Amino acid sequence: MNLINMKTVVSGIQPTGNLHLGNYLGAIRRWVRMQDEARCLIFLADLHAITVYNDPAELRRNVNGMAAALIACGIDPEKVVLFNHARVPAHAEMAWILSCTARVGWLGRMTQARTARAPASASTPTLCSRPPTCCSIRRPTSRSARTRSSMSS
Repeated sequence: MNLINMKTVVSGIQPTGNLHLGNYLGAIRRWVRMQDEARCLIFLADLHAITVYNDPAELRRNVNGMAAALIACGIDPEKVVLFNHARVPAHAEMAWILSCTARVGWLGRMTQARTARAPASASTPTLCSRPPTCCSIRRPTSRSARTRSSMSS
């Protein structure tokens, strides 16, 4: 299969600690298998990691350590685009555009938004805007869905 006809997979992992069995079974093992079947773009989600305080020097070390760990687990940099997403300005630009077009009601129904909620004293505004950058927003297709969506946003 040539590159033009290949599926594209975009996925990421936060570099905020050591890899564990859940990381391996839930994502990394699949990425290793997919790198021969699809065009894979795997990012180290350091911008998502700063929704809570992380020492900048430690975060830089974690980014490098996570890249090394992914390669050690079988991610082949010759087959996969492995990148630090803070180095790609288009990511922050996309986050702004998605945050401007996403509706609060839509976000409230997303698992990412519900699991990201924390006590108000520990929250930052980015926890509210993070879900649009984690996945695509599906717009309601039926008229009744649009009505329900506008009422809840």
